[in-house]
Amino acid sequence: MGYRIALRRSEAELIEVAPVHQPAPSTDVPHSTDTLVFESENRFYHPHTTRINVAMVGNPNCGKTALFNKVTRSHEPVANYSGVTIEAKSGTFDHKGYSIELIDLPGAYSLSAECSDDLFVRRFLIEQKPDVVLNVLDVTHPERNLLLTAQLIDMDLKVVTALNLYDEFEESGGKLNIPVLEQMLGIPMVPTVAVTGEGLDSIFDKVIDVFLDNEPISRHIHIHYGEDMEKSIKLLQDKIWENADIVSQFSSRFLAIKLLESDVEAEQIIRNGARNKVAIFALRSREMEKLERLFSQSVQTKITDVKYGFVSGALSETCTGLKDAPNVQTRKIDNVLTRRLLGLPLFFLFLAPRGPLHRGRCRPHPAPGQLGWAAPHRRPHPPGGAAATPGRGGCLGGSRGRWRAGRSGRSRPGQPPRPLPRDPADGPGRGRRKHRPGSGPAA
Repeated sequence: MGYRIALRRSEAELIEVAPVHQPAPSTDVPHSTDTLVFESENRFYHPHTTRINVAMVGNPNCGKTALFNKVTRSHEPVANYSGVTIEAKSGTFDHKGYSIELIDLPGAYSLSAECSDDLFVRRFLIEQKPDVVLNVLDVTHPERNLLLTAQLIDMDLKVVTALNLYDEFEESGGKLNIPVLEQMLGIPMVPTVAVTGEGLDSIFDKVIDVFLDNEPISRHIHIHYGEDMEKSIKLLQDKIWENADIVSQFSSRFLAIKLLESDVEAEQIIRNGARNKVAIFALRSREMEKLERLFSQSVQTKITDVKYGFVSGALSETCTGLKDAPNVQTRKIDNVLTRRLLGLPLFFLFLAPRGPLHRGRCRPHPAPGQLGWAAPHRRPHPPGGAAATPGRGGCLGGSRGRWRAGRSGRSRPGQPPRPLPRDPADGPGRGRRKHRPGSGPAA
């Protein structure tokens, strides 16, 4: 049939050949001519089991952790800022006879090797090989989120997409032709609202179907990078295919693209595992030089531009009516706080009662009654400290006095306190005085 399959010797010894009746392919769903199945079948083969490992990936603040908490009944922190998930968290739950282990990975904007979170996610997907990848999208910002989806397509993974925050998307007037977008990307998609649980049963129904290869929409497509780029990718793929151990773990197309992008992780994989690494790197250098001369820009920039164009073109045909204000409450607050006439007064109104400055001077030390329960436990300022000289030199003068107290005003236990040096700025004839024994304390 023309398929090439890379197997380890130990795996090849387990193959049994027997005639099997093959059903005719369905004609209900059109398949792309670029569809490939042999690499993914080889890397994601799994025996019959009822346990499914699912890795959740998505941009920061797209609702992954909220979805994770909802289905696993966990209580991981959820916040409206990025970086909430700083490590992989896992939880297990049952769904229709299957035990699903859900892994919540840190938010990532891409799968590059330039950011620690992005690299962590990429290494996890490559090394751990989850059965299914659940790509959570903030559908209120589809173009930014689908760029990560485009990179998952290059990795040739089994992917299901959750179109999260779909209620806000509809409230903002957005309309999405999901069946058409599914066909374009080869990825099943389900609208979800993670905080309420809407659509979560359906999304994990899709996960099971993709795991069992029973989902007709799920297939691998190629993002076409242009004839010249595709020729270079194909040449590198042929060289990579000479290393069966590498192809059994990584998508040859993904490695070829990353090599053209000068990705350090892909270079390390070839350097450590390819028998023909010299030939691969030599071919990569020739092709990169040719492409950069042809495009007048770096290959990495060209590939990124094509991905953006692919996402933008898919959305132009499927997404309409989306406005820029999906979070109505946050937008209303921002509109008030960032007004030209109200913004600065409100800023100083909230900042002034809490700030350390008061008319160019350090604030005087509060009286004991102002501290409430903490008054008996407060530490007094040292002699000559910031509170001792608030009126001269403002905060800098107070800080200078505290520094002097720390350097000159401390004495050893059992000895009288040493005198403080005088500041010449205090007045004429009041410079530094030496304290002589028996002459009394320095004035």
